Amino acid sequence: MKYLICVFIAVGIISCTVDYNPNANFLDTQNKLIVNSYLSPQHKIEISFYSTFSNNNISSYRAEKNINVLLKEDDTTIYNGICTDSILLLNYYPKAGYTYSITASVNGLDQVYAETRIPNPINCSVSYASKYGIINLRNFKLPTDNNSMWITANYLLGDTVSHVYYEYITNCLLVDNVNQSNDTYYRNEVLGSNYCDGFMRVKASNVQQLDSLLFSDMYHLLNKSAANYNGIRVNITTASSDYDQYNRTYYQQASTPPEDDINAMVYQPVHVYCNVKNGLGIFAGLNQSYYYIYK
Repeated sequence: MKYLICVFIAVGIISCTVDYNPNANFLDTQNKLIVNSYLSPQHKIEISFYSTFSNNNISSYRAEKNINVLLKEDDTTIYNGICTDSILLLNYYPKAGYTYSITASVNGLDQVYAETRIPNPINCSVSYASKYGIINLRNFKLPTDNNSMWITANYLLGDTVSHVYYEYITNCLLVDNVNQSNDTYYRNEVLGSNYCDGFMRVKASNVQQLDSLLFSDMYHLLNKSAANYNGIRVNITTASSDYDQYNRTYYQQASTPPEDDINAMVYQPVHVYCNVKNGLGIFAGLNQSYYYIYK
């Protein structure tokens, strides 16, 4: 029996070890053009270009210039030329409801292509209960397209956006559990102790079910310097599928346990989402609504 137990434990340990080669995709990601851009009606178009290369078997990156770029808004061309810098800046704001596509190429690398759609914004009413530090989002006006919602918040110092919320305490069951935990030393007497690390995400299928969402931050209750802040800005991001998948998988990869953590034995790799065909990076649409609450 002891022998069988030992065998079982040994097999269990072997089966729990990482069964993938961390460098297996190294060659697949070399000599690729990288396109990075978030397209939002709140900001002018900005697109960055890089490329990957091998430097003594170490994956390295460099800025690329003289890129042939074709950028379209639906079927209308808004840029067709050579970007002589590594960043393409256009005095043009993307529009909600439109699809944007990019084709880019540079000597020695494969031509890449990506497209995304700018969603319509999610709007709501916002109120603040200072006694408990609770923000209440309600009366949501949702776009017809079914998009996920990302929520963050900042403190205001005068009219300046300052300290960002790091931990969001909420009792809303519709908020994604990808970054949730109940391992906290603080408990809000209304919302409990479940908190989200860095952001709150409501996936597309749950947005339509959302009638109200209450959340708070630990900072103002744990740090006396918070008394200097005179308001809060709530940031609601309506995410395209590309933005949503990229940021969610990026967070999951960034949350990889360290090698000395026992959880690393059962960790499976998460590949960061990419919608750039024949290349790397992200070309994603989003829309943002800002709500200011002053004390």
